[in-house]
Order: sequence, then structure tokens, then C-alpha cells
Amino acid sequence: MFEAGTAFRPTAAMRRYAEACASGEADEAARCRAAGIQETLLLRWRRDARFVEWLRDEVHRRIAGEVWEIWIALHRLARSGNVQAAKMVLERFDPEAARPADTPAAFWELARLAQEARLQGSPDRGMPSPVDEATVAAESVGASA
Repeated sequence: MFEAGTAFRPTAAMRRYAEACASGEADEAARCRAAGIQETLLLRWRRDARFVEWLRDEVHRRIAGEVWEIWIALHRLARSGNVQAAKMVLERFDPEAARPADTPAAFWELARLAQEARLQGSPDRGMPSPVDEATVAAESVGASA
């Protein structure tokens, strides 16, 4: 199939398969259909370690940019006072702060920081009015229910 010692060059069909993998197609058959290939061809490709390595790197490359954009949007939502977004950010970047006993205090601190940024003329101008601790605590209980 591929000559040993030659540089690996993915075909157009391989690139379509990588695209299907990165787009989140549910199963192998769906990814093959999306790429317009037979599953037997994929099995042959997978016998070549260079394809397997390329596919892993290519899918990671395609997904990495989207993940970064999602985290930026989530961070903006959290800073604007969205309690659920704040919880997700805290769970990802500060798992200790997201423990249930500490959650209302962590949300309150995030809301306080967001308010400070708003008062200092931060570029995040779409922030809501000041949030009080009772509101944050009530929303965090409602979000976890």
C-alpha cells in the first residue's frame, strides 16, 4: 500500500476521513460514509503506523482551534456573570474551588471580579448590573438542581 521509507502523504480520502473524525461523527461506519470510503479501506490504512500517527495529529490539530474558541467564549460568559459558565470554568481550571461546599463563595468571588473589571472600564462592556451574594447562591443552587 505505502512504500516503506517514503514520506507519508495523506490522500484526499484520508483527509475527508480526518475531517469526519474531527466533526464528531458518532461511529466508524458514519465516519466512513462521510468520507466516502469503505470500512475495509480504513482497515488497510490503519495497518500503516504512519497513517495512524498522521490521523491522530490531524484530528487533534483540527479540534484544538475549536476547543480554544469555546474556552474563550465560555470565559467571557463567566466574566459577564453567567453562573453556569463560571461553574464550568472553575471546574476546569480550579477543581478545588468548584467543590460543592465552596461553590457559592467561588461564584461570588468571580462575580465580584467581573464587577470590578466593569467599573474599571474593562473591554467586557456587556456585563450585567452588580450581582449580590444571595443571587449567586440562589442561581448556583438552581443550576445544580
